[in-house]
Parts: sequence; C-alpha cells; structure tokens
Amino acid sequence: MRENNSIDDSKKTIIDGLKNFFIAKGTIEYVDSELKKISTQAKELELDWKLGDLSKDALEQELEKLNLKFEKLKELKNTANKTLKENYIPERYLQELE
Repeated sequence: MRENNSIDDSKKTIIDGLKNFFIAKGTIEYVDSELKKISTQAKELELDWKLGDLSKDALEQELEKLNLKFEKLKELKNTANKTLKENYIPERYLQELE
C-alpha cells in the first residue's frame, strides 16, 4: 500500500511540475507581449510630444506610468523564469506532450 502512495505522490509531483512549467511559459509569453505594447506606447507618446500634442510634463507623467508597469512586468518575468528553471522539462519531452 505504501508503494502505491509513493507512486501517487510521484505522479502528483510530476503533474504539479508540468502545471508550473506551462504557467510560467505562458506568463513569459504574456509579459513579452505587454513589454512590446509598452515600447509602442512610449514611442507614440514621444511622437505626440514632438508634434506638440502633448506637453513635456504630461509626457513625463505618462512615461513614469509606463515605467512602473514595465518594472512590475519585469519582476513578474523574473519570477516566471525562476519557476521555469525550477520545473525545467527537456525539449524532447515537451514535443511528446504536444
């Protein structure tokens, strides 16, 4: 009976590792997408400022907001990368899962 519990625990550990791996992988993809949006928004703000549609103060305020969002996303990505490394799955196994 103990052997079955050990096997069940091993399966649960593997499943939890897989969940964590794929959640982290999805998080990284999401963060990368959001970082691209921030870059685009910053460029648009700079263009608006150059065209005179935005004051320098407003530009600085908006860039500060984007920077805060950028820092939070960067922290999230670092956490996801750490989780990914802790739950690393070799590429050959990933191909079998997909």
